[in-house]
Amino acid sequence: MPLADASADIVTSIFLYHELPPQVRLQVTAEVARVLKPGGLFVFLDSLQMGDRPGWDGLLQAFPERFHEPYYRSYAIEDLDALFSAAGLAPQSTSAPYLSKLMVRVKE
Repeated sequence: MPLADASADIVTSIFLYHELPPQVRLQVTAEVARVLKPGGLFVFLDSLQMGDRPGWDGLLQAFPERFHEPYYRSYAIEDLDALFSAAGLAPQSTSAPYLSKLMVRVKE
C-alpha cells in the first residue's frame, strides 16, 4: 500500500480475502500490520468459514463449485486467527452476522 509505516488508525477489508491466493493473503495481512499504528484497528468482513456455522458448511462447500471462485476453498479453511496473530494483530472481537465473518483485530 502506498502508505507510510504505522500511519493508519484503521484498515478495513471487505470481502477481499476469499478472492486472494493463500500467499497473497499473507502479503496483504503483512501490509495491513505494517501501515497500522500501534493500537490501530483492522476491521475484517468476509464470508463465513468452515465450522463458523456448522449447519451451513455444505453451502460453503458448494459455493466454489457453483460460482467461479478459485481461491474460496482455501479461504474457507484458512486459520485466520493464526494468520492475523502472526502479523501482530490481536483479537478484539469475532462474530458471524448472517453469511459473513466479522473480525476486529488490534495492532499490538
